[in-house]
Amino acid sequence: MDLYAPITIIIVFTILFALLFIFIFFVVILFFFFVIVFLVLIPWYPLYAFNNRIFQHARFVH
Repeated sequence: MDLYAPITIIIVFTILFALLFIFIFFVVILFFFFVIVFLVLIPWYPLYAFNNRIFQHARFVH
């Protein structure tokens, strides 16, 4: 039991470190995803729709 105790402690700490790393990894991915969505898609989508409406209007007029 004394021989396997450090091995089990190392395994438990590696599992906890892996779970913590995976959790931090998913949090960072979600954070960058929401940053990209709020900084790129939300400001550019009304501008794209506005330009598309102007382009269709100019195409129909001319």
